Order: sequence, then C-alpha cells, then structure tokens
Amino acid sequence: MFPLGTPEDSKEEANKWFIDYIELMEYRRNPRIGRTKCFHCLLSPSREESAIFLGINKVIARAIEQENNISSSRIYPCPILNRYECPFDKKKNNNNLKEEEKEDPNVLDIDDLFNLSKIAFQVELALGKAQTMTKSNETIYEIDFEAGKVKEIYANYHSDPYSFSTEYPLEEKLNEVKRLSKVPIRNVQDVYNALTDRDTFDKLLQQGLDNEEYQRHRDELVDLFMGLKDKIKIEDLTLYEPIFTSNIQKSKCSICQEFANIHCVNCRNNNDVWLCVDHWRQHKADTHI
Repeated sequence: MFPLGTPEDSKEEANKWFIDYIELMEYRRNPRIGRTKCFHCLLSPSREESAIFLGINKVIARAIEQENNISSSRIYPCPILNRYECPFDKKKNNNNLKEEEKEDPNVLDIDDLFNLSKIAFQVELALGKAQTMTKSNETIYEIDFEAGKVKEIYANYHSDPYSFSTEYPLEEKLNEVKRLSKVPIRNVQDVYNALTDRDTFDKLLQQGLDNEEYQRHRDELVDLFMGLKDKIKIEDLTLYEPIFTSNIQKSKCSICQEFANIHCVNCRNNNDVWLCVDHWRQHKADTHI
C-alpha cells in the first residue's frame, strides 16, 4: 500500500490494518503465517540457514529420531514447516477421537519441540561463549604501554603467527581480552567432545549459561545430553570459523603466575613481561606511568 513508507498521519490506521490482516491470515491458516510460527521449533532449519550456529538443534532432533524410531525418513529439517499442519500437534490430532484412539501422552509433542529448541539455543550460547574465549586465549596481544597501542597476533592454518598492521587503542582492545576458557572450543571435534563427556559438558554450561533458570537446572541438562550422547553424530555439527592453535609459546603472568597472553613490548630489554587480564593495569601503573 505504501511502498515508500507509511505517512505519519496514517501510521495508527496502518498498524490497525496490519493487525487485522495477520488475524485474518491466522483464521485462514495461511501457510506463510504457519511457517513463521515454526521459526523457534527444534525441527526448523532457520538457525542452520543463518550460518552462525553450530547445529545443536539438528543434533538433538536426529538423536530423538533414533531414540523414538519416529520414522524411517529424517524429521530434520521439517518437510512441512507449517504450524497449522504440524504432525506433532497432539491436541489437534486427538480432537474428535475416542479415548482409546488418542495418541500416547509420552510421544513427542509440539510443546516438547519448542522447549527443546530453547534448550538447544542455550547450549549454542554456551558453546559460542567458549569459542569466543578460546579465540581470545589463542591470540597474543602485543602491548605498547608508552604508545598506548595494542597489536593482535593470531595463528594460521599451520599454527604460524601472523598479524595485521592495525594497532588498536590500549584500553579499548584489552577490555575485550577474555579469561581462560574452562572448555576450549576450537573445532568441531572439541564441540563433539564437550557434548558427549559429562564433566566437560557440565563445565561448559557452568561457564556459559547466563540464564539463571537454566543454570539452576544444569544437572538436568547434563543428564539430557548424556542420555543422547551415543546418538550424537559429529557430521551434524558445523563450526564456521575454526580456531588454530598458536605455536608461539605463551607464558605465565609476571604478577600472579596464571595464564597470560598479554605481552609487554616495552619491557623486552629488561625482563620478558607477560600479563593476565586481571593484572595488566597494575603493571601499567607500577612501571609505565
């Protein structure tokens, strides 16, 4: 109606029209609207298509498929993608059926699929956090306190160092440096190992679950994945930006002796000073005022 945007004096009327339109499409069970309602379902390929997630929803779906012998054909990705025609909608399917004909309440239901999708998303976030931390851990930060600049040194495919000529403001860049990850996530094998080992998976969730409710139920999440671990396939996982291990020898913090990957270039002539994320400010104040 308004290809160049809605006129200011028509916005209220246009919004009401749009709400009425969506209501009509839902009443008519429009398949395009039905597809949008599948976005957060476990069987939807929307996360995979975004090319930023690792594929945990696919892993859970394929494992459940094997666990329940749902069909000889795979349920992921969903071949229907229409909430109004969902074969897992037990409430809809049980209407007008006699009690003995109704589906087993223990069979997978559409609500289960949406709840499992939420769980998959939280695990994705935990893995993503571990991957970000691992990338920071593998990076060496060459810091020039006198110039107030930082240069990043990465590892290439052969684990050899390389860096761009870009130098970043000291405070801005060092505020992004992460603490040592409890569970390094560099590649698909690391992801698979984390999902199939109880202790590793528990550490991953402990470190990466920001949602307090899921943190309280961490033990149940661990039990869920350990129950599926024999059915998890590594080929269902994807890591779009693998991290290569650097062959540059890092050191321990000169102040606390913990893991350190911040290297002070101003102190090379005296002592080779390495610093951790917690103590670079102290070194700056004590030595490079």
